[in-house]
Amino acid sequence: MKKFFISILTLLFTTNLIGQNKILISEGLAISTDPPGRRTLTQVDPIESMIVKGRWVEPKENSVLQLDTAEAKWFSVKANDEGWFRGRELRGSYIYYTYESDEDKIMILEGHNYYNVFVNQEPRIGNIYGNKEEYESWEPNFNISYLPVKMKKGKNEFLFQVSYGGMKAVLHEKKSDAFFNINDNTMPDVFKDQEYSDFGGIVVVNAQDITLKNAKIKVINKDGVETITDVSSIIPASIRKVRFDFKGKAGSENKEQLKVQLIVGNKVLDEKEIDLKCVNKLDAYRQTFISDIDGSVQYYAVKPSTSDADNQALFLSVHGARVEAFNQAGSYSNKEWGNIVAPTNRRPYGFNWEDIGRIDALEVLNIAKKKFNADENRIYLTGHSMGGHGTWYLGVNYPDQFAAIGPSAGWISLWSYRYREREEKFSDVQKMFTKAAKQSDTYTLAPNYSQLGIYIVHGDADSVVSPSQARSMIRTLKDFHKDFDYHFEPGKEHWWDVDTVKPGSDCVDWTPMFDFFSRHARPLNRIKKLNFITASPGISSKNYWVTIEQQEKQFDFSEIEIEFVPEVNIFRTTVSNIKTFSVDLEYLGIKEGSNITLSVNGQNINGSVKGDKVFVSNKNGNWKLSPNLNKDEKNPVRYGSFKDLFKNNLTLVYGTNGNEKENEAILAKVRYDSEMFWYVGNGAFEIIPDSEFDPEKYKDNNILLYGNSKQNSAFNNYFKNTPVDITSNKIKIEDKNLSGKNLASYLIYPKKGSEENLVGVIAGTGIEGLRLTYMRPFLKPGSAFPDVTVFNTDILEKRDTGISAAGIFGLDWSVKNGEFVIE
Repeated sequence: MKKFFISILTLLFTTNLIGQNKILISEGLAISTDPPGRRTLTQVDPIESMIVKGRWVEPKENSVLQLDTAEAKWFSVKANDEGWFRGRELRGSYIYYTYESDEDKIMILEGHNYYNVFVNQEPRIGNIYGNKEEYESWEPNFNISYLPVKMKKGKNEFLFQVSYGGMKAVLHEKKSDAFFNINDNTMPDVFKDQEYSDFGGIVVVNAQDITLKNAKIKVINKDGVETITDVSSIIPASIRKVRFDFKGKAGSENKEQLKVQLIVGNKVLDEKEIDLKCVNKLDAYRQTFISDIDGSVQYYAVKPSTSDADNQALFLSVHGARVEAFNQAGSYSNKEWGNIVAPTNRRPYGFNWEDIGRIDALEVLNIAKKKFNADENRIYLTGHSMGGHGTWYLGVNYPDQFAAIGPSAGWISLWSYRYREREEKFSDVQKMFTKAAKQSDTYTLAPNYSQLGIYIVHGDADSVVSPSQARSMIRTLKDFHKDFDYHFEPGKEHWWDVDTVKPGSDCVDWTPMFDFFSRHARPLNRIKKLNFITASPGISSKNYWVTIEQQEKQFDFSEIEIEFVPEVNIFRTTVSNIKTFSVDLEYLGIKEGSNITLSVNGQNINGSVKGDKVFVSNKNGNWKLSPNLNKDEKNPVRYGSFKDLFKNNLTLVYGTNGNEKENEAILAKVRYDSEMFWYVGNGAFEIIPDSEFDPEKYKDNNILLYGNSKQNSAFNNYFKNTPVDITSNKIKIEDKNLSGKNLASYLIYPKKGSEENLVGVIAGTGIEGLRLTYMRPFLKPGSAFPDVTVFNTDILEKRDTGISAAGIFGLDWSVKNGEFVIE
């Protein structure tokens, strides 16, 4: 057999993140499979199938692998002089390497432009966006992927999933048991000659095979002022981005340095210097905040108004792909009548302004309204490219938040690209998954735009996002909308600036668009007639004073048309697919004790006001009034689907009560998910073993359990006497038993003792089921999972036939009143 080896270089790693010796991976074997970068729940993958089933064997050159409809051969590959593997034949391939170690140890894997890697058959994240090593000053830097990986004595195997025809990987000897990765700091800016007391985020690498505990970060500024912050625990051989505080007074220079030390006990494990940017009053600047999604440090960028007055306008500007929020804010000139605020979408690619990116935008909007004491009547939304899509998406789902929107060069709908013409051909299982994604169908939701002013901007020669996208929505708007305008700049591409004398780039800072904004204000309590559509109250439920609380048929489109006649306190209402809706009486100025009449689909209901809100429910075909909602049932606060977990400071709890292989697989999965959330979403989960988990301490958190009822001791705290149970040989859904050692499941359920929180589970019945959970892309933008998903190893070979069950709980969180497909 031909030996494949890795060349060894002993060069100083210039960033000083790690030790001096590095191993440039330069030769190996490759095989073309389906593109791993397009990973879906049911993607056929013979390599992963072998790993999951414990059948992996070392490949040989020219050995044949049977694919879905063809076969492929392993072939030898070499990197170029810079260490990059390049070539179209590598698109959608696996590249295999081996490394001989003379001892058990942990090394640091530097990665560029691959999706994932199996290291000794355990999954680790890659660096899919890092397709080069040199970046312009305005570009986001993706030289951030340095992961601690365990090497065993003897042969170690690497299987890299390559998406786009090129990759690079380097192994480094570690410098210390724990150290900083300063290539991915999240930092605020401070104002020159002013005092500051602030916080940032920095990646700590735990390069040891035990949990890092009781660490501290000490920060020393230029004047010797010290600040110490406790570091949350970090699981073995992993990373975590942690908060650190600092304080002092800025000088008149553009930046100053902070010294940061990582300390355990009395030992300084690492020391670095990082820059703190100092800005002038009207410069674009960054401000950090703590996110309610996971408690992590995030930032937003501001281009401040030239005026210090309160009650100014607020412009929320959402950026495009591969664009930093700071650069987005910097693309505008200062306005004299409002502040421009740019959220991050959690990363330059992030979540397409859907999923967690949507929550990030809303978090920043609420923070900015308070920070600048903004005029609630004059809130505007705009964005470019992916941010143009974000403008369409956020505007259609939250029409009561904005007076007008201005999408620039935006594509309309991810959902419509995938499903719009094909849904009638879907199987029952496929329909269950698309239900959880319908909130992205911007075209169907488009009537929600009717109360918004809309100004559309696009380059007429745009080859990145075709102007046909804007024109398609213009055709849709013409059917019902009375207040929109548009401009197609002749001969211009995706990004353009025709007036180079004026500050700001015209494709985002378009003067006629801002003039359009200035002529629009939110109606607030002046509006008396509303029309609103939603596909999920858990994502979008409210339009001014009316809320769709519950649906009859969940995750199908629900619509309400309602008109309030204040002279006689009558509500004329037409609804479809609504079980319960509510009216905010206080918002409309209706006082306690007043009589009201609601006409709902032709049925009149009379009542007396007993609170500031009235709920209207359909009970056995009759509409009735109620002063409250049963919060044990599904409602906008916790509705599903699986991604509804990602709010309320989600905490991960992993099981330690399985056998040795099961525990290793569970830890590998929680490590992979936490690192993926860091990479895609700049996130930082609290991760706790079940043996140390105190439910009372985390009573206000959403919880995600890893492991079944036998493997995770916290399981029965939340899932005793519930419709779903997962053991080591079966998954029970109500009265149906799905048996086997190769089953995996993702599910959510209301958290006992809470009216707001959810608990989720990622688990398998046996070791195959656990490994099967490894690569399921629930964090991927655009992916959708219902409340319950059960699948088996057939998904890696037979696609959808490997889905054993998929379902959405009823409003009472039962199976019998829900919608389930169980094979």
